[in-house]
Amino acid sequence: HPVTKRIQAHLGVDFELPIGSPVYASQRGIILRKGYQRAAGNFIVIRHPNGLETYYNHLQRIESKIRPGHRVKSGEKIGTIGCTGYCT
Repeated sequence: HPVTKRIQAHLGVDFELPIGSPVYASQRGIILRKGYQRAAGNFIVIRHPNGLETYYNHLQRIESKIRPGHRVKSGEKIGTIGCTGYCT
């Protein structure tokens, strides 16, 4: 791990874009959680109709309408790219 220097699996897919770039919901769904966690930074979790969940970590900003229970559409802006939490 580039921050903790421990060997551990990385189970996510990272997309590198300029900080402040918009982040969009990959598919429609319901916001399960949003908040801040030490490693993930500012994050959002969306549960999709097929039961899968998408995690959006290290966000600079989360849209004000995003809160648990809110329904999002595919392609809806949910926040902006950041480098919060354990980010390199």
